[in-house]
Formats: sequence, structure tokens, C-alpha cells
Amino acid sequence: MRNVVKNLYKLKFLKRAVPSLLKIIIKIFNIKRIQVDHNDLKFNLNPKNPIDREIYLKDNYEIEQIKFLGNEIDKNNIRVFIDVGAHMGFYSINLSKKKIEIY
Repeated sequence: MRNVVKNLYKLKFLKRAVPSLLKIIIKIFNIKRIQVDHNDLKFNLNPKNPIDREIYLKDNYEIEQIKFLGNEIDKNNIRVFIDVGAHMGFYSINLSKKKIEIY
């Protein structure tokens, strides 16, 4: 089902309709959690949360920012990353592959 939704979302003329339809389906079926695979990890997403829905639809979130941080970590030999807790730790989880300390 997710692959169908993601492919529909990629179609330019459906880009705005798919998230709305997804919200309606979530409400009708009272879906509380959706489990997805991302980079060999499993996430339990809250489909009522807009960031979680974006991860569900795009299979990623703020990819350019995560790439930027990853490059800065490598370039500057950074060993510690402090996540201030803005959401569920999506940045921390993705940056954990850098083998740095994350708080």
C-alpha cells in the first residue's frame, strides 16, 4: 500500500491531493501508528503528525540538511552531536551511522 501511495504522491497533479486523502484514510480507519522501513531501520510513525506523514510519503525528511550535517561532521572531524529534541530524533538516527557520540 505504501508504495502505491508514494508513487501517486510523485505525480505532480496528485501531489497536493495525496496527503489530504491520506489524512482522510487515517481518520476513517483510526490509524494510530504506521511502521515503515528507512535506511535499514524501522520507524513507528504517528500518521497524524505532519513530519511523520512526510517521512511516510517521501521516505525521508529534510534530506539536504542531513547531508549538510553529515558533510560538516566529516569535514571538521566532529565527534559529538547534540540533538535538542525537536521531534523524534530523525537527524540523530540518520547521523548515527557516522559513529559519533549523540546526545
